[in-house]
Amino acid sequence: MTSRFRMETLSGIFWIKDGKTLLLSPEDGGDAIDVFAVLNSFVGFKVKVALHHWPTDPPQTGKWGGGCCFWQPSGKCPAGHHENPTYLLNVGGEGFLNRSGDSWWVDVDGTLEPLPFDKMEGHQGRLVILTLIDLEEFKKGFTLPDIPLDGDGPQATPEQIDAVAAAARDLRDLVGQFKEFLNYVKED
Repeated sequence: MTSRFRMETLSGIFWIKDGKTLLLSPEDGGDAIDVFAVLNSFVGFKVKVALHHWPTDPPQTGKWGGGCCFWQPSGKCPAGHHENPTYLLNVGGEGFLNRSGDSWWVDVDGTLEPLPFDKMEGHQGRLVILTLIDLEEFKKGFTLPDIPLDGDGPQATPEQIDAVAAAARDLRDLVGQFKEFLNYVKED
C-alpha cells in the first residue's frame, strides 16, 4: 500500500541528460536523481509543491541569480538571467499534480499552475512536494454504523461489528503510515 503521507525534498543542480531526462545532482555529492521519476509517484494526488532557484549562501552579488545560475559564462540563460540577473524562480501551488510529456502542472480548482522545469536546467535549485489529505474524503472512509444501545448494552449485528473492526484496522494502518512519515521527516 502506498502511504498517504509522502514528502520529497530535492536540492542541488538541475541538468538534462540525453535531451529529455531532468536530473538533479544532490548537494551532498550523491548519485544523480531522476526528478520526473520521483514526481511520477505523486501524479493524481493532492499535493503542495514548491519549485525555486536556490542561490548560494550568502548570495553572490554580481552573479546571475545570486550564484544559482551556471549559464553566466555562456551569456544566455533559459530562465532569463541574461536579461534580469537578479531574478529567482519561485513557483508553487496546492492541488492535484498532473503531467503531459515533460510538462507538469498543479490543478488548483481548475486553474493550471505550471511547474517550469525548463527554467531549472543549469541552476542550483530546490523542489519540495508533499501529499495532502482531503479531510472530507478522509471522513467518508471512516463512517461507522449506528449501533443501538438499550438497557442490556450495545446490540450490534455481525455486519456492524465487521464494519467497526475494518475501520479500526484502517485507522491503525493510517496511524502507522503517519508515524513512518514523521520518522522520515525527522531523519531528513
